[in-house]
Amino acid sequence: MKPIVKLFLGVALITSCNNNSTSKENTTDTTEVVDETAIAQQQLAAAFPEEYQFFKNQDSSFTPQKFVETETDTIHTEPALAVNETPKKYYPYFIYNPDSTYAIDLYSYNIVLVNKDGKTVGKAGGPDTEVGLVDLKNHTRRRVYFGGSSSAVLNAKWINDNEFLLMTGEIIKDEAFSPTVLKYTLPAHTLVRFVYEDTLSVRPSEYVDARLNIE
Repeated sequence: MKPIVKLFLGVALITSCNNNSTSKENTTDTTEVVDETAIAQQQLAAAFPEEYQFFKNQDSSFTPQKFVETETDTIHTEPALAVNETPKKYYPYFIYNPDSTYAIDLYSYNIVLVNKDGKTVGKAGGPDTEVGLVDLKNHTRRRVYFGGSSSAVLNAKWINDNEFLLMTGEIIKDEAFSPTVLKYTLPAHTLVRFVYEDTLSVRPSEYVDARLNIE
């Protein structure tokens, strides 16, 4: 009888363990819901804290929750052109990605560098705005954004080696501004737009560029 008792106890123990394991799996099985909109809004806030504060200081109604993703496109990029001597003067003001293989050029298209009282300042050279992407390995530059006289580019920020954000917007009136953030992903050159669903009482001309003093 003793071998039979041992066999019974062994079967009972295995059955008990299996039941406990199944019970634990059932109790710990939870579904994680990822709020992609909230993640995107946090990413924008982390990239542009100074710009967000600028908006808030001028218009207390500003809220990050009004930035919403509107569309994702594969953009048709301009051809990459060899970097000539002019953009090289702006290298100190480029915004470099973490591994220094690419840089964002906000200034060389329409900002003229001049010396004033021993300091370098920027003078607006025209009403239009262009942002260039510089390939530092191949020494080429291509246009990734162009805006007319009613547009403004406040800043840019790399979020990793292959993705960067542009804080742009449209000037509706002298005291009205509609901001938009553009997210570019390389090498596919995809573009995601985050549009602010309101118009702010903001003067972009009063924004102070921390990188280059523009007059």
